[in-house]
Amino acid sequence: MHEVKSIQELLSQIGRDEILLPEFQRGYVWRPDQVRGLVRSLYRKHPTGHLLVWRTYKPSRVRGGTAAGDGHSLMLLDGQQRLTTLYVLFRGEAPRFYEGEELFFDLYFNVQTEEFHFWQKSLMAKNPAWIGVHEFLSETLNGLLERLPGLDAERREVLQANLARLSRLDQIRNYAYTVDQVTGDDFGVDEVVEIFNRVNRAGTPLTKADLALAHVCSIWPEARAEMRGFQKKMAEQGFDVSFDFLVRCLAAVATGSVLLEGSFVKTPASDLQRAWTEMQAAFEHLVGVLRHDAFIDGLDDLPTHNVLVPATVYLARREGQFPTDAIKRRFVRWLYLAGLWARYSGSAEFKSSLRWDVKEQRVNKQLEKVVVKTLAGFLNAEGGTLLIGVDDAGAAIGLAGDYEALRKHDRDGFEQQLQQVVARDLGESVSPYLTVTFNEIDGQDVCHVSVDPSDHPVYVDEQQQAVFFLRAGNGTRPLPVDEAVKYVQHRWGGAA
Repeated sequence: MHEVKSIQELLSQIGRDEILLPEFQRGYVWRPDQVRGLVRSLYRKHPTGHLLVWRTYKPSRVRGGTAAGDGHSLMLLDGQQRLTTLYVLFRGEAPRFYEGEELFFDLYFNVQTEEFHFWQKSLMAKNPAWIGVHEFLSETLNGLLERLPGLDAERREVLQANLARLSRLDQIRNYAYTVDQVTGDDFGVDEVVEIFNRVNRAGTPLTKADLALAHVCSIWPEARAEMRGFQKKMAEQGFDVSFDFLVRCLAAVATGSVLLEGSFVKTPASDLQRAWTEMQAAFEHLVGVLRHDAFIDGLDDLPTHNVLVPATVYLARREGQFPTDAIKRRFVRWLYLAGLWARYSGSAEFKSSLRWDVKEQRVNKQLEKVVVKTLAGFLNAEGGTLLIGVDDAGAAIGLAGDYEALRKHDRDGFEQQLQQVVARDLGESVSPYLTVTFNEIDGQDVCHVSVDPSDHPVYVDEQQQAVFFLRAGNGTRPLPVDEAVKYVQHRWGGAA
């Protein structure tokens, strides 16, 4: 659904608190050159994009106030920077939802050259052709014409000779924007997030947790302040958890699921508040256990923050305490294993061996290529974890076969072989993105390769052709040439 509205109409809606800013939106961050560029484009009637609003059907907590109680709110998803800029230039003040460090009022227009510049005394003080954009737009062309006879002769003559340009500047208020609306009736949470991120590629991506928090604030206005205070308290102890983490824990305690839709969006405020109280006590106790029993002093000691979600929910349902010391010790062991298997972090993949064919009980160097392709897929995506010495079911089977097939029959020999294979097939430039460690699980050695995203595209040589592999979902696949080119251009800006 979309409609067309003029700048004048949009600014009036902002003034009446009909168009508002949801809590997850960042503040005003535009620079002077962006302000000047927007006004120049509007003056020249160039396209300046669409606007995107989220129509919510419950009064929603918003920055700077509360939405009107007419059954719905128009929450600005894309266009905040533009509309804030225009509100300042037309109204001479910031909209109520403004959060930022600096606004720019002193933009000037030269009626003879049609240039836009910010105030510069040496250039403008004695030149009657320069007029303040805010002063002009706020009084309108008619207002200027009414006081024209009272101006000094030189300035009056310059302005009268350029009335067409002044009229064109005044007509900016009638510039029309297409306003696209997304609503809960037409789109689910995932789709709203996807739409926002697609049109906001240059900005901070929206997550489901951001949208969920906006919903929570709509029925429990103090939620963000409560979470921010708890977040600060935990940060002082080394556990600076994100809003995303807190919202997902809240959802799991309140509904039994970390999914931020369905029953969660129907949960009443009283249940959310009760769950929040239980969750805080549980997480504070968990932090104490991590520090004193697991020797974990902060989030940096964990492979992922998400590994703490199940433990927090477990404790919240047991009055914030482990029932017995034995269960507490079992939790600590589970925590280490969950981190090792990367159960709660990004992508993970298991490989039985590097080059030893378990089924045929012989060396099979083609298996090295399978490992290489997996690593390339992780490097080209968002990273991940490769565990070698683990079967498809997740059971540790060890590296004994690989050890025996190597010149040096131990961990060092295995790591040297792996490094040689990576350098040969992917190039030495990827080494900084790979971290190789070994762990003993149930008496078996397992190689743990942690892969960070690469800052350049990585290719695998396949029959004298460079093939681009990408990790997608639970698998790694080669991309056709046209898809690979598009992906590389989007991810690395056209890197070769």
